[in-house]
Amino acid sequence: MTTPVTKEQKYQRLRELCQLSRQRYLTSGGDPRRAASGNIYLTASEQQEFKAIARALGTKENIEN
Repeated sequence: MTTPVTKEQKYQRLRELCQLSRQRYLTSGGDPRRAASGNIYLTASEQQEFKAIARALGTKENIEN
């Protein structure tokens, strides 16, 4: 039996994916003063995970709380 993932854990995973994308952007020679455009620095599976978590956190109940 798996333990349910809390909202805080989901936000933490989104932060990790954002940090990973940022690090890859900088490693590839990106300008540290600019943001990377889109999620092109995430793998396909990481992009899917990011979108799934974002959709789950973007529900009306989560936004109102």
